[in-house]
Amino acid sequence: MDTEKATFEIARMARLLEVSRSGYYAWTRRQTAGPSAAQQRRAELTVKIRHLHAESDDVYGSPRILADLREAGETVSAKTVARLMAANGIAGISPRKFTPVTTVPGLGSPQIPDLVCRDFDRGTLNAVWMSDITYLGTDQGWLYLCAVRDGCSRRVLGWAIDDHLRTHLVEKALRMAHTMAATCPTESSSTPTAAASTPRPSSLKPPPSSACCSQSAGPGCVGTTPGLSRSGPP
Repeated sequence: MDTEKATFEIARMARLLEVSRSGYYAWTRRQTAGPSAAQQRRAELTVKIRHLHAESDDVYGSPRILADLREAGETVSAKTVARLMAANGIAGISPRKFTPVTTVPGLGSPQIPDLVCRDFDRGTLNAVWMSDITYLGTDQGWLYLCAVRDGCSRRVLGWAIDDHLRTHLVEKALRMAHTMAATCPTESSSTPTAAASTPRPSSLKPPPSSACCSQSAGPGCVGTTPGLSRSGPP
């Protein structure tokens, strides 16, 4: 309307565009009046935010910027600082949280075949067991949980929790699984059950590892034949 006002009447353009003349005139007054007090305030805060962010080597996020602004005497809310930083593409750097590594393959570790090929449910109990290890953060430090689940019933048969990732952790979980399945063999028994390691059984969270359980539990551990499955969906 402002571009064509020399050619067409304002009243006609307002009627055709279904807008009010008073709204158009209010818009023109705002354009000639310059930035409002709120706009000027946001522009001043943006300049100060950029300065504080640059002084921190582009590390500070909105909480630290807010603290520095208030220390300098500014009265501003956390939401305003966060909104201005987001609108101007200013972002801090958050360090990644430490998470333990649950898969550390040995240099001389033998290659374990995939005996299951993702076919976990064979229609028979104790035909395929799935096992995995995950980590749990506690007030006393990291703990590691190893669980064994039957591929047919999807029931957790055995589990063990400790502050290490050594073979003993896996053996305890497998021995409990054999006890729960009422098929606990001796050390020298045969291996009637296939043990498959899948990276994400439904009972384990957060993202666990698949290699430790199957590699550390050898065929003579509790009567299982180890197999290593490929990574599953998250």
